[in-house]
Amino acid sequence: MTSRIDNFSVQKIAEQFRLLGWIGFWAQIVLGVIAGIMAVVGTTVEKAGSAGLSGIPFTFGGLIALFVSAYWAFRYTKLSRQLRASDTLARPSRAETIGLLRKGLMTTLVGLILTTIGSEAVSGVLFTKALNQGVAGFVNTDPSRYIQPVDLFVVLANTHIVTAHVLSLALSLWLLNRVIR
Repeated sequence: MTSRIDNFSVQKIAEQFRLLGWIGFWAQIVLGVIAGIMAVVGTTVEKAGSAGLSGIPFTFGGLIALFVSAYWAFRYTKLSRQLRASDTLARPSRAETIGLLRKGLMTTLVGLILTTIGSEAVSGVLFTKALNQGVAGFVNTDPSRYIQPVDLFVVLANTHIVTAHVLSLALSLWLLNRVIR
């Protein structure tokens, strides 16, 4: 009777891996592609100024980590198939499953840290530009010191990447909690 309960629990966990793996994969891919386009536009458009360039290495590092994290989410769907195997010896062990989840979590955390550093750098440059636009009745006439609309593309790119990493973090922690329980 215990093996039936364990088998039922494994099947429920496998279904959660499948569902959350696909949700995480597609959400990260969509947000990552949009963020990538925004980051490229924000750093290559001539009038973007320095806001896009200040944190861009960290932003692109976070973006690369996001696509690696999307790969891990896809791996969760493959793990789901392995967990649903009728042969219990063909199933990955709890330790292997936890190890896979930990690798996914570490990738997400690295991406989150990189993107946060990039966001801080971009925000600092935009704050400086905002302060330099005009003070005490004196108006700055140098257009490179104005905040350009395209500067906000880099801010939005960072925001999308952070959102995708937070979603990945939440899904992975949920799955880890289910496996440990």
